Amino acid sequence: MALAPLKTWLTVSLAAALGLTVAGAVVLFADQPASPTALQADAMANLAAPAAPGSHAIAEHDAPLSEDTCAQDIDRDIREMLVIFDDGEVEVTPDHTPMLNYIASRMVECDGALLQIAGHASGSGSDVTNIALSWARADETLDALVELGLDPASVEAVGFGARAPLAQGSDDDSAANRRVDFRVLPRRE
Repeated sequence: MALAPLKTWLTVSLAAALGLTVAGAVVLFADQPASPTALQADAMANLAAPAAPGSHAIAEHDAPLSEDTCAQDIDRDIREMLVIFDDGEVEVTPDHTPMLNYIASRMVECDGALLQIAGHASGSGSDVTNIALSWARADETLDALVELGLDPASVEAVGFGARAPLAQGSDDDSAANRRVDFRVLPRRE
């Protein structure tokens, strides 16, 4: 679905909406007459259209890595690892601990690399709910990794809502979209 012409943007805190600790999100209201500001136009330019099923079309999320082979090796190693959540849940369960321990130990090998934890949601529910849920899932996973010894400066959490589905269709298919996945970005300067 292509985004409608920008008319009004409103930044809202989603924490109150679900009682979660969540960063702000940008919400589009298409029925309000207004012209976009430079900041709004920049935000609009940086938004990606929803991904096709089975793809990860969000540019920043799948940006190719530089020649930093350490980050590339770890990224390739953990790219298929997922934390899967029950519908509406954000808790990282103990059965994910071995995988998260492995990710934390691999990140120690690559000083300066950044682990991006990307939260996702299925398409059931409103955009506001899905964005909040995806951020909360990423934040909970970040907290679990920090508890396992990962340096908080080497990790960031982001939420994509339902914009990057792995599957569409049945309830079983949409369960794959309730996830957190991982990317390792090259060494920071």
